[in-house]
Amino acid sequence: MFKFEHTPGNSELNLQSLFDTILYSSLYLCIAAVSMVYLSSVLQDIPVSPASCVIMFLVTFSVYNLNRKTDEDEDAINHSKRYAFTKKHINSLMYLSLAAYVVAFLIAGMYGIMAAVITAIPLVNGILYSIPFLPDRFRYRRLKDIPFVKNFIVGLAWALPVALLPVACAGIPLGEMTIAMGLFFFLLSFIDSTVFDIRDVRGDAETGVQTIPVILGIPWTRILLSVMNAMGIGIILVLCNGYLSIVETAIIAGIAIYVQSYIILFNGAELSRVLYDLIADGQYLLLGGVMYISTVCIA
Repeated sequence: MFKFEHTPGNSELNLQSLFDTILYSSLYLCIAAVSMVYLSSVLQDIPVSPASCVIMFLVTFSVYNLNRKTDEDEDAINHSKRYAFTKKHINSLMYLSLAAYVVAFLIAGMYGIMAAVITAIPLVNGILYSIPFLPDRFRYRRLKDIPFVKNFIVGLAWALPVALLPVACAGIPLGEMTIAMGLFFFLLSFIDSTVFDIRDVRGDAETGVQTIPVILGIPWTRILLSVMNAMGIGIILVLCNGYLSIVETAIIAGIAIYVQSYIILFNGAELSRVLYDLIADGQYLLLGGVMYISTVCIA
């Protein structure tokens, strides 16, 4: 398991080890996933289900750590610190990941077949994303190697469970806001995954992974993401018209500004790789926090 030494005088090292564990074991991303479910529930006007939050936490932990194992070649170039962490704790991470998905399925099963099927979506997507299953005669063996498909798969893997789990656990039918939330989280996840491709462009190019930045170049990729951000949020706000309060509408509009800011910031320059994780994934924590505060204040 993950160990922290408590030798006097090494408190700074312990804090760094704790930070690395939270970030590189995907715990930070898991907390962001819980915030996404919370946001989806509030915006759909559904009571927040602890079960859907726990399921998403466990699923995120499992899928992302299993994916790290299949992406070792790229990580060795793009994420040397994360690669070293994963290699050091590989057995613990694999056992915990498998156990996490089993527990997620057990919890989902308590809410019916639909909840279990939704819980399986990230796992199926993760397998199709990372495992070379396409025939040898094809140019690409994995879906993640096919230009644009990688980001589409990542977007679906996030959007579908985040939008649908609250509905399934609450036992209510799908509504127009469920579709709007699916589009909202698909848009943000697609942009996030492409921003991370900008960060990883060197390693992806060296290992032959044809991502959007590798094909289009970083400047054109940033233009594409900017257009998607502006148009996508505009369409979502139109779909949500009449369903959201003024405050909720302002929060969604505000996230478009936040996203545009990091599209501009992450221009392929040599920035700390940790910044990408903290800022891009942190938008969900920021969104969830602002939404919670506004809800409490209004109440």
